[in-house]
Amino acid sequence: MQIAIQNCNNIEQGEVSVEKGALNIKYAINGTGKSTIAAAVSAALNNNDNALAELTPFQHLADAENHKPSIIGIDELSTVMTFNEEYVSQYIYQPDELIKDSFEIFVKTPDYETHLQEIETLLAGINTAFQSHPELDSLIQAFSQFIEGFGKAQSGYSKAGAIEKGFAKGNKIINIPSGLEKYSPYLKNTTASANVKWIKWQLEGKPYLDMADQCPYCSGSVAETRETILKVAAEFDAKAVEQLNKMLEVFEWLTPYFATETAAKVKEFTDNASGMTEQQKNYLLEIKTQVINLHTQLQGLKRIGFHALRNSEKIADELKGFVIDLSLYSHLNSELSKENVGIINTSLTAVMEKAGNLQGEVAKQNQLIKKTIERNRTDIVLSIQNEQLWFSE
Repeated sequence: MQIAIQNCNNIEQGEVSVEKGALNIKYAINGTGKSTIAAAVSAALNNNDNALAELTPFQHLADAENHKPSIIGIDELSTVMTFNEEYVSQYIYQPDELIKDSFEIFVKTPDYETHLQEIETLLAGINTAFQSHPELDSLIQAFSQFIEGFGKAQSGYSKAGAIEKGFAKGNKIINIPSGLEKYSPYLKNTTASANVKWIKWQLEGKPYLDMADQCPYCSGSVAETRETILKVAAEFDAKAVEQLNKMLEVFEWLTPYFATETAAKVKEFTDNASGMTEQQKNYLLEIKTQVINLHTQLQGLKRIGFHALRNSEKIADELKGFVIDLSLYSHLNSELSKENVGIINTSLTAVMEKAGNLQGEVAKQNQLIKKTIERNRTDIVLSIQNEQLWFSE
């Protein structure tokens, strides 16, 4: 059987002869493409287009569409198993035995695989449910931006963070400085950061004030507008307003998730005409601690899957760790939080009930395996000894 391979890593074109019904050994120095051939055949047989595309030669990445990796001549094959370094490190030469889980390998039954597949399907279902939960995604995103707003500092609150930069001189978007009230429509317009763009435009025109007697913005008398224009520059910094807009949006986003008292206090802080006090910053740090803890739990929900819960005998116990006790989050204990957390916890409870039933079935299967092991212990030991002898030679 001739297998033709094209455009796979360092192999532009080549053929490999494989004799059917026999052990084929291909020997070559490192870097000649043995692993590439194995990976290409495996990807093609498993219809894994993404894995095959990853083998595109480096020099053709810019024109990958015309240099797609391909394997021809494997029509007679239906399955493939790869025994590479990853397999060896995971399964061969384990500390306590020659082959990882060797007893189970010898006696594992189709029923055992069925149970594991049921668990995997179950977890995949809940994983899909949480992956497609828009409210969960929005909350995780809002929490992430809230946490990022504090910046990076050992104290938990950085002067270089968006919160400090945005609110250091108070909220001047709500509290327009005296003398600039006529600019309120521009300063309060946060749509697409219109106020930031307007402030930048104002600051960019400032150098033209002394070029003529006319105002560089309205062509009127510059004597009448100079003081106001200079006051805009003195009161507003475009970058600070940009950070203020950003954090005001985050706080607005999170307000429905804040407890009533917390929401009122946060609004008081963010609407303040002057900068935040140390006490107010400490209050925000209290909220941040709770947000980080809940954020960690929510991210854990997004990662639920079979590989995250490998020990099938402990699935129910592991899932309990994802149940959210909202009473521990006093600052986030709002009606909306209760509603969404309730949905999450209800889903988890349903899964834990099913997982418990599956665990019972798996426990029975493990007992069957143990009995089978005892009956076949002699044959298994002899097989392992023969393997050890073969490798020692």
